[in-house]
Amino acid sequence: TNASCPEMFQWDGHTFLLGEHLASGRFASVRALQTVSPHPGLPTLVGKVVDRRGWSDEADLLNAVSPHPHIVRLFGEVRPNLEWRVLILERAHGELFTRVETMEGLDESAAARWMAELMSAVEHCHSMGIAHRDIKPENLLLRTEGCDAALCLADFGAAKRMATRMGFHSPCGSKGYAAPEASLGRSGAACYGAAADLWSCGVVAYVLLTGTMP
Repeated sequence: TNASCPEMFQWDGHTFLLGEHLASGRFASVRALQTVSPHPGLPTLVGKVVDRRGWSDEADLLNAVSPHPHIVRLFGEVRPNLEWRVLILERAHGELFTRVETMEGLDESAAARWMAELMSAVEHCHSMGIAHRDIKPENLLLRTEGCDAALCLADFGAAKRMATRMGFHSPCGSKGYAAPEASLGRSGAACYGAAADLWSCGVVAYVLLTGTMP
């Protein structure tokens, strides 16, 4: 890109600094947000910093499915220059997969609760005409640090509206979690639809119950 993302920006009347790197991907990174001066009323926030190559309809899609108790909350979006966007998001307390790894064992009741929360989020997205297309444990965040933490579905960077019955043609999803038809893609005829999300949910359920990939 031609310009770097500023380390300081204005949003909603506050000045924020980009802090600690929390996660990174091909065209985006998630960083803690800090205010220049204390604002006790503000929630704890993160900024998803996306360069032009990774721009998508993520903010619009998150707004379309909000609010929902099991979908990450978007507070706003900033465009500090022509090359970058910063999505202002709620800060969660880690990924589901990391939490499961640190637990001595995950019983069926905990797995069932988290799966019910995930399916609630997916059902809501589909009812709004949106397919997530990248459901995996890394995109399932937990709102608190407790063992009874609520799950929230995050990262709508690959999500798409289901505008027609033709479905999606381009390959999408993460290895091991994407449905076969979504992994391969196909030009021409209809390829796959929102049902591919359900395949990914099934893989997540298997991982929760067994600790291994199917």
